[in-house]
Amino acid sequence: MVTFKLVKKTDNEAVYHYFPEGHKVYGIIAINLADLSAKVICIAENDFKRVVTTEELKESLMSMNEMNKELGLPPIGEDEWLTEEFESIYYADPVITKIRELCKNGEVPKEGMVMWY
Repeated sequence: MVTFKLVKKTDNEAVYHYFPEGHKVYGIIAINLADLSAKVICIAENDFKRVVTTEELKESLMSMNEMNKELGLPPIGEDEWLTEEFESIYYADPVITKIRELCKNGEVPKEGMVMWY
């Protein structure tokens, strides 16, 4: 679980503090409001970077396709799935995704929370 709070907004940018697991030591994320690009300015003390490997991506695709098969849905093709490894920031990335979703709907959120487990 991670919470976030808007701390500064201009015409072009929204800056947020994010708080992994309710900790008081926060990280800082900036969202460009024109193109919704994001950058992590400062990683929170208890957040971490990790590389998502191609093997993990392939396992995830196979798992999703197995679930789709059980549900009677078509499989996801490899061309529709990420196939190159990438760097992920465990708590910051879900916050960025949530803020982008809300901004696409015309809302610049003042605060929020993301839970995924």
